[in-house]
Amino acid sequence: MEFINIRPVGNLDARAMLDVEKGEIYVCSIEGEPPVDITDEIESINENIVYGVNTLGEEYCNGTTWKYPIKYRYEKESMGIRFEDCEILEYSSRELAEFMCKYMEKEEEIDEVYQDIYKIEDIEIEFYGHKVYIEQNQLNEYYKKSDPNIRIHFSKNKSFKDRCNYIRMIEDFLCFFNFSKKIAEPVIKFAVPDSDTFIIFNMYNKEKYYQKKAVWKREFKDRYVSTRAVIPEIMQYLLKNPLDTSYYLHTFEVNGMEIQKLFSDTYFVFDKLANKKYGKETNVNEEFEKFKEYVWHIIQTSPEYENVKEYVSNLRNKIMAHGRETGHRAKLEKAANDVFQFIPLRKKVYGINSEALRHIYTLRTEIVHKGAIIQFSNMDTRCLEILQWITYALQIQQMQIEPKKWEEMLDYVFGVG
Repeated sequence: MEFINIRPVGNLDARAMLDVEKGEIYVCSIEGEPPVDITDEIESINENIVYGVNTLGEEYCNGTTWKYPIKYRYEKESMGIRFEDCEILEYSSRELAEFMCKYMEKEEEIDEVYQDIYKIEDIEIEFYGHKVYIEQNQLNEYYKKSDPNIRIHFSKNKSFKDRCNYIRMIEDFLCFFNFSKKIAEPVIKFAVPDSDTFIIFNMYNKEKYYQKKAVWKREFKDRYVSTRAVIPEIMQYLLKNPLDTSYYLHTFEVNGMEIQKLFSDTYFVFDKLANKKYGKETNVNEEFEKFKEYVWHIIQTSPEYENVKEYVSNLRNKIMAHGRETGHRAKLEKAANDVFQFIPLRKKVYGINSEALRHIYTLRTEIVHKGAIIQFSNMDTRCLEILQWITYALQIQQMQIEPKKWEEMLDYVFGVG
């Protein structure tokens, strides 16, 4: 914990306390009143550093002190360059090295530099680094030497929001290919063209950043050619659409009650995607709609209606909604039919059939309506994997990836057999 001098905002005192490790900043208000007019950024005067804070995460501590989670930290100016003049974002992390090893071309000549450039809208995205390869499911000794990074070239007039969105896009991209909802703390730099100087941009996200003990759990084959073909479409989509990675965890990485939570997280994402794709309502049967109106008419004209009117005010809405909603079983069957016609190998290897889909529906009912399942069977775990495949395929579909590539991409992430 350290004290810093800040530029006063509203009724804030000119001094604050900073906890860099926890990513928290403590501010004091004059006369003990709650902070007013506080913005999303707190500027440290003596250090020339800006701290972006999450004002929604405000927490009262004691006396005159309030705590805010830090979202990011950067220098306004460093070594003669200003943050607003930067036109290059350089991003590097352990997960990026994992991606480069899994999906990019691998050669025996380690000193060879890998470089691939994609043009998306008005920005240029460059993958850069020395080529590395896998040895016994671990990054080899050349990992640090490879220093892979993604560089995004953009115009100087891009807003701060746009720049943060580029970072978010890269992280969603890496999470998507590595099937991980968390990534190791990255190194992020902003720079100007034709200069060796840069500004470090530190992100704070307790939910997303952590250090992983291992990199791989299984062998992967070379995927260079196929991966290159889909990178532009995926990044184009992610540039405008944040990705829900809450269920990105392999079943072999969890046990006990964690696997039940993983099922709930997976089904929640599946349900959102299915509702978006198929709609919340089925095709309306006109005869049934007329019958429901008739039922309501009988209720409304009943001699007892006036006596219970206040208790049945919402009854008509419930009657009219009955039969319109697409049930969970129907959405699951629709999604499975749409997905599995494009992944015949996976369907054959795992024997995916109507029985497996019924089991997924039963699991969902047990967990949602009856609470905990004490122990997951092998069948339960297999059905959870199937649900993850369907959900991941629906996300692929949203990105406008052609269906013939779905099975290959699922193979990349989950393996077959």
